[in-house]
Amino acid sequence: MTDRLEPRATETFTLYSAKFEGLFLEVSSGIKLDMNFALKNGRSSYILFEHLVARLSGLNANSQGGDADLASEGGFKYEVKAFKDWSAHPLPKDDLFHTGASSTFGANNVGRAVVNPALKLMKAEPQNRDIHYQTALDACKEAGYSKNDYYVYTNTAQYEIGTDFSYMIFPTATVLENLDRDDPRLISRATLRGLIKREIVLEF
Repeated sequence: MTDRLEPRATETFTLYSAKFEGLFLEVSSGIKLDMNFALKNGRSSYILFEHLVARLSGLNANSQGGDADLASEGGFKYEVKAFKDWSAHPLPKDDLFHTGASSTFGANNVGRAVVNPALKLMKAEPQNRDIHYQTALDACKEAGYSKNDYYVYTNTAQYEIGTDFSYMIFPTATVLENLDRDDPRLISRATLRGLIKREIVLEF
């Protein structure tokens, strides 16, 4: 079912969407400068879209790089993560995306010291696969999952201009239940989409 409304759009298992024309900078003369290039840059667009979620949901800006990105007035913490939009990036290779804390990836501390070695051992020792997966998962929980009450997923990774903006919110417990079984830092956008119970078009 599709509805229209919601100034405080924070229902879980709901896909919120909104249309906007783009990003423009209005100068004192009244001329509007096209700044849409910034929406395609991951570093700048992350903050912009995070702020848009805050405006649409009524959540408060909370932290950058430390604590959860957003927080409710009641103190619940919301971490924002981006995935590639289904229609703009339809290939199966774009389905899995990063939902674990950044410190669990690449050469960062937790990734290098715990997660990457555990994932390598999963392949090298299939008989102990569950043990090594749990080691990686526990590290991911300590680094991020256990610090957040909810996850907000936006369709803004490698954002394509003209794509409707959308986001969905899930309790962390649901996220943990649906992590990729080969890498607990990843989750499937298709899996999340399948959990959606309602769709709401936001007008603002």
